[in-house]
Amino acid sequence: MDLLKISEKRRKIAFEIIKRLELEEILRETGQPYLVGSVSLNTVIKRDIDFHIHLDKEVSPKKAVDYVKEKLSKKVKNIKIKSYEHLSGLVMGFDYSYMGKWAIDLFFCTEKPDSAEHDRWIKPLLTEEKRRVIIQLKYYYLKRKLLRMGMSYNIYEGVLKNKVDNPEKFETFLEGKGLSLDYFRKRQGKKED
Repeated sequence: MDLLKISEKRRKIAFEIIKRLELEEILRETGQPYLVGSVSLNTVIKRDIDFHIHLDKEVSPKKAVDYVKEKLSKKVKNIKIKSYEHLSGLVMGFDYSYMGKWAIDLFFCTEKPDSAEHDRWIKPLLTEEKRRVIIQLKYYYLKRKLLRMGMSYNIYEGVLKNKVDNPEKFETFLEGKGLSLDYFRKRQGKKED
């Protein structure tokens, strides 16, 4: 199985979904949207699209969520909202079926999101070989239902900053950070990354 080709195909589908929903145009009405994560970094294994939106000063997270929810109401059902007060924002999440079931999360925040900075340090280090390793590790942990709650970020950090290139080295890397796979297992049933 060629995981690089799967990632490329899924990334293309993700951009088609963004266009079909007119997400960027709608989100720009509330602030500055940043496409982050696997679609931005071209490491898509899980069908997942993430935007972080730095809201305009006059737009509250609630006002933004209400606006976007209304704009998407004819195309999307079962929108869920979760508050992240410690991060000054709200997350709107929903599933969208197009060439498979996709999870879409929109994080509306009043402060510029760190995620945009995370992607900035990652992109220059993301060679084709490192991308291949990241995709393989993400696939490995997705199949074990552990690609959740920050696992992807840890994979990027392990591969790009610590020369991790297989699951054994990755798990050693996690232990060095005071984490283990149990940390991610305990979060089963919670939203995946």
